[in-house]
Amino acid sequence: MFMPIQKLDQHVKVHTFHLFPWTDVDTLEQAEWPFEDVPYDAERAREFYENSFEMIERAEELGLDGAVFNEHHYSAYAMDPAPTLLASHLAARTETMSLGFLGNVVPIRGNPIRLAEELAVLDTISGGRVIAGMARGIPMEYLAYNVQDGPPGDGPDRSREMFAEAVDLIVKAWTAEEPFDFDGEFWQYENVYVWPKPYQDPHPPMWMPASSDPSIRIAAKHRIGIARPGDPEMARTGYETYARFAEEEFGWTPTVEKFVMPKAVFVGQSREEAREAIREHMAFAREYLFGGVHRGATAKMAGDEKWDPAKHRDKLAPHAVEFLDFDYDAAVDAGTIVVGEPEHVVAELERQYEQIGGIGHLVCTLHHGDAPHDATMESLELFGEEILPELHRLD
Repeated sequence: MFMPIQKLDQHVKVHTFHLFPWTDVDTLEQAEWPFEDVPYDAERAREFYENSFEMIERAEELGLDGAVFNEHHYSAYAMDPAPTLLASHLAARTETMSLGFLGNVVPIRGNPIRLAEELAVLDTISGGRVIAGMARGIPMEYLAYNVQDGPPGDGPDRSREMFAEAVDLIVKAWTAEEPFDFDGEFWQYENVYVWPKPYQDPHPPMWMPASSDPSIRIAAKHRIGIARPGDPEMARTGYETYARFAEEEFGWTPTVEKFVMPKAVFVGQSREEAREAIREHMAFAREYLFGGVHRGATAKMAGDEKWDPAKHRDKLAPHAVEFLDFDYDAAVDAGTIVVGEPEHVVAELERQYEQIGGIGHLVCTLHHGDAPHDATMESLELFGEEILPELHRLD
């Protein structure tokens, strides 16, 4: 077993994760990316954002350690095309919580230096609260920005090479003590010298989602923490692979600080009440919003405008199939989703923690699909008051 032998003298950090979804979607056809059939309402959009901002402010008051944001484009599934902009707004509305990303989709950015500058500014104005999450991204992002080297189409997928080169460039831009030239395969610059530098020295900690061995290897090489969604066994094997790559190929031993566990959580007064209260909303998030993204993108990757299951279903990524065939009870039983009264949620998260062997960060999605805002806030209150203190005892 290649689990890390060193733990840290600090508690598990617990974060709230936000996608800012647009939930006024009535049919599966409307839910297909890029959601062109959904009427736009500026006041509703502002309401969706404000509800999430209220959640994040209350999460800080309850003692959660951070808020985490994502990046998606042309998307009602997640209205966060400019995650550093959203985080900058929250930097002014919060005082202590970290501002993290899972993550900024660096291969589609025409200018990684711009991202390095934005994150350096955000880290400075927030007093060093940034966790600079990066991501390779899913096909819809490459389609949206017409990036030819990414997953869509019949051409080569160079997105991993683009990702690795961009990360090298960003880290060097943050840490270089004098101007430098950069002559990469995908980006070329002269006299790079980011100003301001990040507030944190030498730079903010970094995360990335990583499901495959090639992505885990990139993370281990660059000492970037990895987020592993799914059941606890998937997380455990991913972290072990990361530790093995780090030790055998790159000569360093990671601590649990490098391991990030995303988890969907909902809390109620009783287990049965909680499971039934959130069932339809979680199904809506996965089948309509998540599934719609992959339905539409898969059709467009095949050169078609509309989803045809007979033609396109066998082209879906495995995780996309799980969204379209979502089985709520199976997901709860597997531990992918944790739902119940506070005692059960604490026990289940502690069980997963032990099964995995330790984590440094737990990133909880606490808002689900079209769940009513008041129900979401009630779940957050129970989570913060009764569950968070127990999680903070894990180390």
